[in-house]
Amino acid sequence: MPAMMLRRKSKIRLDGCCDLADAGLVDARALDSEKYMDEVFTGGHGKLYQSDGRHRVNPTEGYGTGGLLQGKKHMLSLTWNAPIEAFTREGDFFEGKGVDVLYMHFHKANEFIGLSRLPTFLCNDVVKNPQVEKYLADYQAHLEKVFG
Repeated sequence: MPAMMLRRKSKIRLDGCCDLADAGLVDARALDSEKYMDEVFTGGHGKLYQSDGRHRVNPTEGYGTGGLLQGKKHMLSLTWNAPIEAFTREGDFFEGKGVDVLYMHFHKANEFIGLSRLPTFLCNDVVKNPQVEKYLADYQAHLEKVFG
């Protein structure tokens, strides 16, 4: 297969999880997150956003404020095999930055179309230390806290 047809990428499921079984060379024609976002945002002009929010009189101000979905919200619900400490502890793999920094591009793309962010729900250690009953209870509590 020609080198141009291949990219080293994981397939990204729309729920935000990487399909690690396909983490090797993947046919570039396979749906990836970048292509999906490009198609949605291109087709959504005039429906999801009117402009990038800037005006000719001051083109350096207001970028990302032209979204048409003001007043609507988005929430991520994520599963990771990594323990919570991998995200929250300084010096650990994600340097204490939390999970949302890994999804900043997704949050900002949604902000661009006018959506505001709700708190992310995260299940950790789902393969090495699964606690399904706890995850379900935590998710129910999260939904009640966020949505009342």
